[in-house]
Parts: sequence; C-alpha cells; structure tokens
Amino acid sequence: MNLISDEIYRQLVKDSGLNTSLKQLFSHFDTGSDYELLQEQFTQARAYFMAAQDSMVQSVRQDLSPLAVYMIKDKASSSGGTFLRWRSMQNARTGGTVWQPIVDDKSVPVEVRKKVVAVEKDRILINMQISVFNHILRQLADCAEKLKEVDNAVAKSDLNS
Repeated sequence: MNLISDEIYRQLVKDSGLNTSLKQLFSHFDTGSDYELLQEQFTQARAYFMAAQDSMVQSVRQDLSPLAVYMIKDKASSSGGTFLRWRSMQNARTGGTVWQPIVDDKSVPVEVRKKVVAVEKDRILINMQISVFNHILRQLADCAEKLKEVDNAVAKSDLNS
C-alpha cells in the first residue's frame, strides 16, 4: 500500500511547476519580487500536495478499517503546513505507540502488518516533504524581508546616485 502514488508526484510537478520553481530557487535573485514570486509558486505546490493528503487519509481508513487505528490530516501548523498523524480509537495514543503494537502483534495478519509499515514509511516521507516546503517558504519570506532592508538602506544612502 502506497499513500502517495507516482501519479500524484507527476501531477504535482506538472500542475504546480515544482521543477521550474526548484530551478529558480538555485538561480540568481535580484529583487524582493523575485523572492515573493517564488514564494507564491512554492505555496501553490505545497497546497497541491496537502490537498492530496485527504485522499491518503481516506485510503488508510478504508484499507486499515478493521484496526482500531486511523490517520488524520492534522490542522495546519504555524508554518501553514498540514501533517499526517496516527490516532488510536481506543485511547489517546498517537504516533509510534499506535502503529508499533500492530506490527508486533502476531495475531494480526502479516499482510495487514506490512500495510501498516508501508503506510508509516510513506507518512514519514510525506511529512518530511511538507517540512521541506515549510522551510523553503520560511527562508523565502525571511530573505524577501532582508532584501527590503537592503533596498531601504540603499535608498537612504548615496549609492543610488
């Protein structure tokens, strides 16, 4: 079981222009609007990726419905990104305390345990990818602000003459 298909990645690249944005990220920036435009592009790519999380959560709920666990798309963090989280229906456990006992339980069919492991590996990857988007967006915003400070300093100096 894969949470995210190769097709979702292909569509992400196609629909959001992610490859172009990554190329631009590693090129020369001269103005604050360069940073802001790239920030907008990465925000759109992250939004596309986060929208795909809804179908991922539904897939886990369907495939693992006999188990007393489920996955949620957590509310947006302060960075604006959403992350996938495990929850237990029986108690307040989260994360590894939810999926690990299933993997260890020999009474659970091997195929189901393998699905849980595959889902957890994908969840880790997807959350890392959202974190990368968040970090890039934070850096772009910080750099745009710093560039404005530089431009303001230049405007006040005699360098514009």
